[in-house]
Amino acid sequence: STMTFNYNKGWPAVGWSLGYGRIIKNYDNTALGDKTGVGSANSSGSFLFLGSDGSRVHFQATYNSTLGKLEHVTTDGTFLHMVFQNNIKYPDGTVVKFGDINNRLLPNTIKTTDGALVTIAYRPKTGTFKYRWAIDHITDTLGRNITFHYYTDTGYPADDANGKPTNALA
Repeated sequence: STMTFNYNKGWPAVGWSLGYGRIIKNYDNTALGDKTGVGSANSSGSFLFLGSDGSRVHFQATYNSTLGKLEHVTTDGTFLHMVFQNNIKYPDGTVVKFGDINNRLLPNTIKTTDGALVTIAYRPKTGTFKYRWAIDHITDTLGRNITFHYYTDTGYPADDANGKPTNALA
């Protein structure tokens, strides 16, 4: 038997999840063939959706022979649907679109049925900034922007001894 520690790569620490969720592709190693999802012999495998509230939802990869395409469906009663490519539709009609950002499937737009739209932009991972899922800014329907700053950013220097500003709360 095998034991995996911190499989979901919790951030900022093991067991934590900050952000708006993400999708892990082929988390259970069920992919087949060339893993493209094109044709019944090339399944991309099942997906695991990690919700912003910490919930985990399994999306089973199934081939729909009538439509001639691979679909990802839930069977746990959440009534979430994966529509188009890596987009999740909630029962209330809200659609969360996921993009491949820093080699992770992270949500980049959230659109509700009343037309409210929230966009999320992420910081690029670099040699000096190692977090692949750190939010850069969020913009709402009215164009209001929330910008996130991290230690060592311009105007927000880190303290050499502590790795953070001396007057920082965390």
